Parts: sequence; structure tokens; C-alpha cells
Amino acid sequence: MALLENLIAAWVTVFAALLTAVAVLAYRRSRNAKVLVVAAAFALFFVKGLVVTVALFTTTQLDSIWLYMGALDTLVLLAFYFAALKS
Repeated sequence: MALLENLIAAWVTVFAALLTAVAVLAYRRSRNAKVLVVAAAFALFFVKGLVVTVALFTTTQLDSIWLYMGALDTLVLLAFYFAALKS
């Protein structure tokens, strides 16, 4: 079961990287600040995925990084909130 969890964590990281790239390309075309905030949110998700993936493939205990992951999740949610509400 641990192998499946590791593969899912790695896939989420790759998917977040792809979404970040798409959002950055969309920002380059539109120059819309909302799209830039969304790109930043996806980039934070990518960073979180990297941290979790590295922790899963090393001897790092996930218990020691939960606080940091919660902080990154909060930042991602705030970025999506501001992107949705910014006029």
C-alpha cells in the first residue's frame, strides 16, 4: 500500500507542476493578475508536493512536517480566495 501512496504523491506533484506551467503561460498571454495569483497557488501546491514526495522517499517522518503542510495549504487556499474575489 505504501507504494501506491508514494505514486499518488508523486503524481500530484507532477500534475501541480503542469498546472503551474499552464497558468504561467495563460498569464503571459493575458497579463491578468488573477491568473498570476492562480499560478502562484499551483506553484505552492507543487512545492508542497515536492516536500511530501521527498519525505516519502527518504527516512523523514511525515509527522514532523504536518505543521508546514498545513501552512502551505492555508496559503494555497488564500491565493485561490483572492484570485476568485479580486476585481
